[in-house]
Amino acid sequence: MAPGDEKNTNIPAILSPSNPDYNTYYSHFSTLSAQLTSIEKFANSVWDMYDKSDLRVVSGNYLKCSSLSLRYTLNSEWLKKTPFSNVQLSLNTMNLFTWSAKALKGQDPSQAGFAKPNLSVRPSYTFQLNVSF
Repeated sequence: MAPGDEKNTNIPAILSPSNPDYNTYYSHFSTLSAQLTSIEKFANSVWDMYDKSDLRVVSGNYLKCSSLSLRYTLNSEWLKKTPFSNVQLSLNTMNLFTWSAKALKGQDPSQAGFAKPNLSVRPSYTFQLNVSF
């Protein structure tokens, strides 16, 4: 955001190919010849460094309530003065809640990969009234 901010961050910089310094910094310093440095090679490029960093690591633990059903059958004594022999009320929910790491910022922790982050599946509710005569 301002000059000098790069000294106070843990986010690796990735230059655009249109940046004049792109070719200078694209190769990682550990790719230099063994005669020039005693550092073992651990990355091929700045992209490789970003991918191997722990900055994008988030806890995979989560708790999900994928379905919940509640059913109540009215007491037959209450139905004596009605034409009904049986009445049941049901409430069904799908994807009621998911507790996961805040760092996911609403992404679904059960998705397969993060190439295209998906927001969590929205909850759905169904109310049923079953009546028998």
